[in-house]
Parts: sequence; structure tokens; C-alpha cells
Amino acid sequence: MKKIITGFVMFIFTMCTFNVCACENKDELVANHYDYLHDIYPDFVIDAMSCDEIEYAIDNNYVLVSSDTEIEYDETRAYDSHATASKKVELHEYAGSYSNLVNLSNIWYTIPTVRSYDILALRFQGPSYATSATSSYFQYSTSTYSSRMDYTSSSNNVTSATNGIGFVYKLPTDTDLNGMYFFMTTLTSGSGTIAGTYQHAKSYVTKANAMNYGFSSIGLGGVVYHASSTTRSKYDAMGGVSVSV
Repeated sequence: MKKIITGFVMFIFTMCTFNVCACENKDELVANHYDYLHDIYPDFVIDAMSCDEIEYAIDNNYVLVSSDTEIEYDETRAYDSHATASKKVELHEYAGSYSNLVNLSNIWYTIPTVRSYDILALRFQGPSYATSATSSYFQYSTSTYSSRMDYTSSSNNVTSATNGIGFVYKLPTDTDLNGMYFFMTTLTSGSGTIAGTYQHAKSYVTKANAMNYGFSSIGLGGVVYHASSTTRSKYDAMGGVSVSV
């Protein structure tokens, strides 16, 4: 009987780990820690997170609960941003008890005419990152609806190496598109430099060519390096962001 119970508990734990278990108290959990969570994640990312992911963010000492049960917040450890007239990329790195959290985002102010395969990517020089804990989210809206797409490190739009990871996104072609927001997150450890970039394809590029890149300080935005000069020339070479940790 003990073996059966142990096996059952392990089965439930494994299934919950893969977000199969329902989260009955997610709304309450988010409400109780909303200000803290909202300082770290946009709402559409919080909506996509499982209870386990939310509880880990809280338990990882990004939030500190004092004796009077009021929530205090850990300060951002490092931050950098870069903006143009059309879009803004931001990089945040938070210190945590078990691991550090890195978030990279890009928001469009104006909708681009060319909508091919864009790239959001991180490069690490010194720190290591957890591939299995890397996720990306893309939300866009039109005049009548909004849609969100969620990706993991095993999705078919990921390029990764020991020193970096990035996601390629096909921009939607809706004629009434009025908003696009890209976000990726991962857990890291160690000291050094973390760099991030968002690269917009200013002319059409295939998905295969867009994904065929490595991670280098001489790459686009200090991150993305396409060996093909033809592919490199198709991107807008927007400046990147970086933090020292």
C-alpha cells in the first residue's frame, strides 16, 4: 500500500508540474499579490501562468511578507531600456532566493508595414540560464479582438545555445492590427552580463533563415548574429539592452 500511495503522489506531482492540475485558488492568489506580480509581469502573462509558477515567483523572495502580513517588494536588481519612435525594448533582472529572474519585452507604439519574422532574444556572458524555465508570450490586438500565443523552449520557433536563447515570431497580417507586445522570461544564476534585443524584419525573410543565428556581442543589438549578410541586412538593427549582474 505504501508503494501505491507513493507512486500516486509522484504521479500527481508530475502531472501538476506539467500544469495539468487545475488551480482552484489562482484568482485569489493573484489578487492577494497582484501589485507585486504586476510589477514583474504584464497582465496577459499572469493570465497564462500556472499556480505553481505564480507561487514560485512569490516563494523565490521576489515578494517579502512582513509580520503584519503587508506585502513589501524587492527592488529591481538591474534594468535597461532602448526606444525608437516605433517600439521599446526593456530588460529587467530580479534577484531571488533560489535563482534570479530575467524578463525581456518589446512593445510596439506603431504597427509596422512589413510583417515577417521578428526576433526577441537574450545573450548571456557569464551567467547561465535555465532552458526548461524559459517561456515567451506574444499578445496582439485588433479593433475587435485580442489574441495571445504562448511558447516554451521546446516550441518550434526557438533558437538556443549555451550562451543564449531567442524566439522568432510571425507578425499577424490583420488589416486592423493596433497593438503588439512580446515578452520572454527565464531563470538565471551567476554573474556577468545579460544582453537582450528585439529585431524587426524590414523586408521578408523565411522562418528558417530568421532562426539561423547564433549569439554574439557583434550581432544585431549585441545579441543576434546571422552568418548570412543577406539575412542580417533584412533586419532593422535596433539597439539592444544589457545589464551587469
